Amino acid sequence: MDPDAPITDDEIRALFEPMLGAPMAVAVSGGADSMALMHIAQRALALVPPLLKSMEQPGRPRLIVLTVDHGLRTGSADDAVWVASQAEAAGLPCRVLRWEGEKPAHGIQAAARAARYRLLHEALIEEARPYERLERNLLTAHHYEDQAETFLMHLVRGSGIDGLSAMQRVAFVPTTPMPQGTVDARLEVIRPLLDMPKSRLVATLREAGLTWREDPSNDRDDFERVRVRKALASLSALGITSEAIARSSRRLSRARASIVRQAIETPERHVDWHGGQFGSIALDTLNNLSEEISIRVLRYLIAAYGGESPAPRLSEIEALAERIRATSERPWPARAATLGGCRLDWRPGGDLRVWREAGRAGLPTLNFMPGANSIVWDRRFEISATAELHDPIEVRPLDASTWRKLKAELPNLGKLRLPPGAVTTLPGCWHSVELLAVPGMPVPSSPLLRAKFVGGRDLNAL
Repeated sequence: MDPDAPITDDEIRALFEPMLGAPMAVAVSGGADSMALMHIAQRALALVPPLLKSMEQPGRPRLIVLTVDHGLRTGSADDAVWVASQAEAAGLPCRVLRWEGEKPAHGIQAAARAARYRLLHEALIEEARPYERLERNLLTAHHYEDQAETFLMHLVRGSGIDGLSAMQRVAFVPTTPMPQGTVDARLEVIRPLLDMPKSRLVATLREAGLTWREDPSNDRDDFERVRVRKALASLSALGITSEAIARSSRRLSRARASIVRQAIETPERHVDWHGGQFGSIALDTLNNLSEEISIRVLRYLIAAYGGESPAPRLSEIEALAERIRATSERPWPARAATLGGCRLDWRPGGDLRVWREAGRAGLPTLNFMPGANSIVWDRRFEISATAELHDPIEVRPLDASTWRKLKAELPNLGKLRLPPGAVTTLPGCWHSVELLAVPGMPVPSSPLLRAKFVGGRDLNAL
């Protein structure tokens, strides 16, 4: 295919058929890439019929445009208004979103990216509310030069196969962390143009007689991505082209998908979640896994039990995995470590155990009304109560004195053999002065309160 040829209708149909069965949104900045995506997506509306008539809703268009004014330079507001006018001319509704408030002095590009995705996600949630459906997925205009730049930026950081796989065609992007007690927000982003060179996007715009606006910040050498973009021009003389890098990234992505599938199957078969009290896997099983899979299983366990603690760096998990392998044959004493808000211990012939560390990152106290939506406590337990209880439920860490009292009243609890300190990281659910339940433990319990461990569901940790 000619790298300077406009994108054809057949290509547009193939790109958008999997997506336009449901309402979508497109992020448009005004640059050539996103303006081309808006034009192509608008053309796709005529080429791709709705997948399911039942998904059509009166007054809800299949495609909307969102543009963000970051307020970082003179003229950004004018650019956003211009994008809105171009969308209107194309027959697409557009909403302008503004990043307001103080801007950070350092790390401005990362902060702007986080703010952009947060604003986009909030707008999509608001747009979906009247229709009582999930919010739209978001289309972005990343192309294979973007893929190559991302690859090189991650290479500089010493990333593993996850980072070097760079951008995925479909990805869940975390937005601003939600308040304690709610599930973290994630935006589903689709990048239909990831295998397209920018030259074809520009050619498509020119064929359609459309224009675009360049962002002056795209030439600022104090931004890492700009420096990498300029370096690619030199690398291409050595044959290290954007196309070659993007091709390698795709192949790494394919290898990563295989590794992730194996990593998902391993916890399903070998990890005991113990109802959320702690997680365990036989040490021999862990050590017999390939090094890459064992590292991912450790990362998954730590993500499941680490609660609100920040995720550890890959290098820290690698060091922990090496330490476990190196010490797993020593008889005594038992080995232990702390990482990512968790405590871990292991011994030869036994299990590696992982549980929430008490005291490092404070455990929350939450209140909620019975009959309302469920809450998520410490990113580990989802809890709800029936409206029959009327008064608020308080969820707080189980204290040592309550645990001693419970063991005295319910002697079988002493047989649980929990790791030391794990019990005081479990939530106690109180209704006035009555302890209704301790999620993760068989008793006490109440038919009026429901709780389940949700820490082990985040497959992104793999």
